[in-house]
Amino acid sequence: MKRSLVFILFILATTAARAADIGTTYVFTPDLSREGNPLMTALGFTGIIVLNSILLLVVSLLLLYWYRYPLQYRLPSDEDNVWAFASLNYFGEEHPSQGFALRFLSRNPRNWLMAAQMVAIQLPVVLVVGSSLAVFSWFAIHHWHWSWYNTVYGKTHFAFPYVFIIPFYVAATRWYFRNEHRRTLNEQNDG
Repeated sequence: MKRSLVFILFILATTAARAADIGTTYVFTPDLSREGNPLMTALGFTGIIVLNSILLLVVSLLLLYWYRYPLQYRLPSDEDNVWAFASLNYFGEEHPSQGFALRFLSRNPRNWLMAAQMVAIQLPVVLVVGSSLAVFSWFAIHHWHWSWYNTVYGKTHFAFPYVFIIPFYVAATRWYFRNEHRRTLNEQNDG
């Protein structure tokens, strides 16, 4: 997928998802009495809109950085191994593919510019999925009155969103590494 299309799509999707979440929250609880997030209740709608505007600005700037300034990466000894590529460029040295996920979750990157560009891909995906889940939950609990959903959500609300968000976070991370690997291979073959 072209970088320009990803750039535009992610900004539009993130903006629409956050607007839908805020709008749905307002429709179902204009006084925020049923809002589950205490921070949002404390901020009020003006604060929520300001906070989300700042969040959208950060997402847009990160995406702009990813779009306008593609980083130059090195290829690993096994040029076709995406995870060796990710390890070499993210940590500065090649590691076996099998341990990449644990290393990724437990160590800081050496290449902070790469990490920033990866967050530019991860953050919009997480925000869209999280916002969509919030909108769905408002309808399921307060409009459709799904008692089973209310029970499950009520007992697991601290972990409930993560069950849905984590797979999309992983998918966005994989997409980022695969896309940058493919771009680097193409640049090497063209150059």
